[in-house]
Amino acid sequence: MNFENIRTVCTTVLYMVSSVLFIRGIKLLGKADTARKGNLMSSVGMLIAVVTVLFEKQVTDTV
Repeated sequence: MNFENIRTVCTTVLYMVSSVLFIRGIKLLGKADTARKGNLMSSVGMLIAVVTVLFEKQVTDTV
């Protein structure tokens, strides 16, 4: 496996994790008891997605 294949797999996994966190967080926003946790989960999911896009598009020089 070369570097590009590993990078593609990591990117795909990170997108999947971020989408699950985001969707689950949105679902938790429906109740007052779980809204704070849902907001945190959605925020973490979006942060993972944004950082993944920055690394995927090679906006930074760290990768």
